[in-house]
Amino acid sequence: MTNSDAGGAGENPLLALIRAILNWLEKMPHAILALLARLALAAVFWNAGMAKMTNWNLSAKTFKEFAGYNIPVLPPELAAYLSASVEHVTPVLMVIGLATRAAGGAMMGVIAVIFIFVHQGEWSAFLIWISAIAFILTKGPGVLSLDHLIRGWLLPKK
Repeated sequence: MTNSDAGGAGENPLLALIRAILNWLEKMPHAILALLARLALAAVFWNAGMAKMTNWNLSAKTFKEFAGYNIPVLPPELAAYLSASVEHVTPVLMVIGLATRAAGGAMMGVIAVIFIFVHQGEWSAFLIWISAIAFILTKGPGVLSLDHLIRGWLLPKK
């Protein structure tokens, strides 16, 4: 730790430690944070999708559950298939970092439907998921993604 990290000679040791920790945290690369967010979202969505399946087909239990959700406009069968599709496709896209923002938008749509029509009282969980997705949508997937490579190829810096 340098004097600039510690705040100079004579600084309280506890304050110097806090300053050093904050400096270290502020240097965390976006690529690492974005990758962690993408992996977390992918894991939750993949597991939710797999819970709906039996031998790679939607289970009878899934159709019963969706019939009880009372999602307007969509028939329960279609809602079940759409949900399972998003929960299986978007995690793969998130992990490899391909079409990440589009995948995040699809995830946000599923999350919104879930918390508006199924789990209305769980707003704290809704805010956690929307925050993670909004981070990816606004800041991008980071350099550890196929999107980064494609963007560099299609939109080279001038």
